[in-house]
Amino acid sequence: MSVLDDPAISLARLSVAQYHQMIASGVLIDGDPLELFEGVLVDKMTEGPAHSYRITQLARLIMRSLGDSPWQLRVQHPISTDDSEPEPDLAIVVDRDYSTRHPSPAEVACIIEVAGTSLSRDRSTKQRIYATAGIVRFIIVNLNEGVVEIYTQPTAHGDARYLHHDTLSTGVVDLGPLALDAERLLA
Repeated sequence: MSVLDDPAISLARLSVAQYHQMIASGVLIDGDPLELFEGVLVDKMTEGPAHSYRITQLARLIMRSLGDSPWQLRVQHPISTDDSEPEPDLAIVVDRDYSTRHPSPAEVACIIEVAGTSLSRDRSTKQRIYATAGIVRFIIVNLNEGVVEIYTQPTAHGDARYLHHDTLSTGVVDLGPLALDAERLLA
């Protein structure tokens, strides 16, 4: 048993602003393998070769497909919500200058997580964070089962979740500003 398992102890949670201040003051080093989930610092999951390869292939595919549009692709860069700063594998966001801040949920068209060993975390914690923030489209490229999981219609009321869920191995996947065949996302 650890202090984390003791129900009599409550955790002190960080705000996104406090997290940024810790980075700015050098308490945390920019690039440390940490993410802020619901006010708690958590270790980032390590990447295996299949995960890294799939992210690279998807980034190429999506960037080519976006072309000269009002959208940009962010690869493993943070988005800021009220209480979290996850670093999704891929995020399609409004094409703006983010040199002084990270995109907000209102600027995100779609988040894509590539999941192998991270599948449980992506389906639970990350899905809850994205639904609470109102991210309209959350997609998991599930490497374990060879399917694309599409989550839409977020609700932050009560148990934050997505009201609509589809699982595809074939067919068209709507990524917001573009649509791609599921087979291409899984290839």
